[in-house]
Amino acid sequence: MIKRAQSFGKRAQLEMIGIAIVVVLVIIGFLFVLKAISKPPSSTQAGFVRAHIGQDVLNTMSIADAGCFGIDMTEVLKACAEGSTIDCAEPCVYFDEKVKEVLEATLEEQKLAYRFRVYRIEDPPKTAGEALGGIFMEYGGCNETSLNRGTLIIKEKPGMIVVPTNAGDIKVMLEVCSNPY
Repeated sequence: MIKRAQSFGKRAQLEMIGIAIVVVLVIIGFLFVLKAISKPPSSTQAGFVRAHIGQDVLNTMSIADAGCFGIDMTEVLKACAEGSTIDCAEPCVYFDEKVKEVLEATLEEQKLAYRFRVYRIEDPPKTAGEALGGIFMEYGGCNETSLNRGTLIIKEKPGMIVVPTNAGDIKVMLEVCSNPY
């Protein structure tokens, strides 16, 4: 009987050691997964995302629902360029407000400096007064002065969309600026 109790005790100890080893392995596995998830993106991956962010934002914005009786943002911009109306508001003002919302939620949230301009294809604006419908936004110091001085540069190709309208083609441009260093 004593031998049986000792055998039972050893078996229980071995089972406890086995369970402890499994728990330790699960914890180590969990730590590896946690480290992989919390790891910041590589500089190559971040560079790729930044290189295309301007175009990606414009592409998405152009087909997005404007929240105005089922028309998309491109239709609002066409109405602005052609001087026609939409049911929600004055089209240039409405487009400007919606674009500000999108850029605040995307680029400004990531603290990325940018310049957004809308103009007739022949005359790129340098100031808001020259832009179509006054649709001209700058954030984070991304402006003509900082670009000319070299304090900010546009490393990646700007995002660009051309919108054909009855009043002539319109160009929408989004430039993401960054530090030159």
